Amino acid sequence: MINDILDLSKIEAEHLDLQEIDFASHQVITEALAMIEFKAHDKGLALLTEIAPDLPPALRG
Repeated sequence: MINDILDLSKIEAEHLDLQEIDFASHQVITEALAMIEFKAHDKGLALLTEIAPDLPPALRG
């Protein structure tokens, strides 16, 4: 949490250096959904996802 606050301060001061890196698109989506899935479950909701078949396995950003 401290790192998030520090990053926010850097963003606000326009001193945050961003780097473009390659990342596994499917993995990032799966991990992001896993972080919010429990919230949906707690509310009695099902979280359904579909990743486009033409989404490249690796992206840069």
